[in-house]
Amino acid sequence: MKAKEKATKLVRKMYESQSNTEELYDAKQCALICVDEILHELEEEEDGYRMDRVEYWEQVKQEIEKL
Repeated sequence: MKAKEKATKLVRKMYESQSNTEELYDAKQCALICVDEILHELEEEEDGYRMDRVEYWEQVKQEIEKL
């Protein structure tokens, strides 16, 4: 899945979980928190982290911020 598609999917899931349909900003913030947690976990892997996965999630983060 491309970074833009993943970003849209994450924000949509967070948005749909909100009780108020005017909470797009909050949905984006939740999705960004998720991505930050994934990046943190990748950086703490004992075997080191795979740069391609980090780059992918950084791109997802950038796409979320654009939404």
